[in-house]
Amino acid sequence: METVLEKNRQPIKLHSNLKKIVDLGLGTEKVKLMKESVFGNLSSVVNKRESSATLVVVLSKYYNSSNKMFELPNGISFSFCSKEVADIIGMEDKGVDIHEYVQCSKGSSASSSKPATPADLKKKLKDMSVDDDASKKYFKGLMSYFLVEQVLLCARDAKKLRKVYWPLVENVDWRENCNWANATWTHLHTSLDDVKKWCATREKQHCYIGAAPVLETIIYERIEKLRPGGVHQIDIPLTLIQKYTSQRLSVSEWESKFDQLTSADIVICPHCTSVEGTSAPLSVQRTPAPFSVENDSPSFSEDNASFMKEVEHLSLSSIGDLDLDLEMHPQNEGDVLLTN
Repeated sequence: METVLEKNRQPIKLHSNLKKIVDLGLGTEKVKLMKESVFGNLSSVVNKRESSATLVVVLSKYYNSSNKMFELPNGISFSFCSKEVADIIGMEDKGVDIHEYVQCSKGSSASSSKPATPADLKKKLKDMSVDDDASKKYFKGLMSYFLVEQVLLCARDAKKLRKVYWPLVENVDWRENCNWANATWTHLHTSLDDVKKWCATREKQHCYIGAAPVLETIIYERIEKLRPGGVHQIDIPLTLIQKYTSQRLSVSEWESKFDQLTSADIVICPHCTSVEGTSAPLSVQRTPAPFSVENDSPSFSEDNASFMKEVEHLSLSSIGDLDLDLEMHPQNEGDVLLTN
């Protein structure tokens, strides 16, 4: 039986969307200021695409948190890696793990200049002048904070701004050298697990805090049959995150589309290399990243004799700061396994 929730409104609310960026209405000068930043591509987004909440619901049903994979109909297992996330948000999958910066910033108090609400933050970004070096520097830090807080790593309470990321407003090293792609990847998995747990009760509307435009783009890039009818047309080079138009389908319509997929419909991750000499068709292994970050995370092991048929997904414990409202389990990039 349908609940009142299902009849009257979307089952979940997406906190992350591209419209937040576009609605800032940043002028040319402010966009140019961000150009050399790691957040430059995100700052220049002009596509107001609203992501599909029903797609997130369906994906969460297929999600297996134990191996961080989608177990789709017809025996298809599908996952994505942090390098794909990096491509979509226009960054590189490299840098320092976010937990190192968060741990260093614990105990520090937020500046008195920190906006109280997201609305205050947006107004400040819109209205502030950038006519000297100090204001330009401050704007770049503030815009970076906005993109992390409101797009990539959203909080559960959309009416408040967290203090945990505020130090990156002034800490250039943090905002430019942190591995935001990996942090976004981790947050996506945490958020999918949250939705899956919520689906068991559906007591009230759920707030999805993952970067929905990123997740949606991954699905469209890898599964052509699920793409919307159009591609967003603009006169500037596209960042993948703004490539597609909106698509409105019900949960049952999405499920029908997934039911019709075969392994041949899934494009293998462009960053993954086919495993040769094995009997498993479409099995791929993740190409190791060309850098390493020292932390306490156990690393996955590779069996060179069998060409890494299986990858163990391991994680660190979450950050135990209730003020952050943040559950992140950093680990290495995920693998993609497609089986008939």
